Amino acid sequence: MLHARDGVEALECLRRQGERWAAAARPDLVLLDLNMPRKDGREVLSEMKTDPELKSIPVVVLTTSDVQRDIEASYLRGANSFVTKPMDVEDFFALIRTVESYWFRTVKLPK
Repeated sequence: MLHARDGVEALECLRRQGERWAAAARPDLVLLDLNMPRKDGREVLSEMKTDPELKSIPVVVLTTSDVQRDIEASYLRGANSFVTKPMDVEDFFALIRTVESYWFRTVKLPK
């Protein structure tokens, strides 16, 4: 699992740019927060889905928002799922287990 602190780092990681990310493996799945500093998740999603090298990576928007315009905009930009983070920590970990089970045990992902 890789963790980027903001949208600029996320794209550097995905593109394996810079010393920190040069040896990073291509991710099988991206969990993307809409509210990141420097470059928000909307911008990251748009760049990912227009980049031929990144567009096949599934993206789950995982955010505190449950605003309909964020949901619609995320799907229009190419998100594969939109999930609202629960506030309770136990519910959050249950959600992560569900996402993990679905994306890594149920669906077939591109290599």
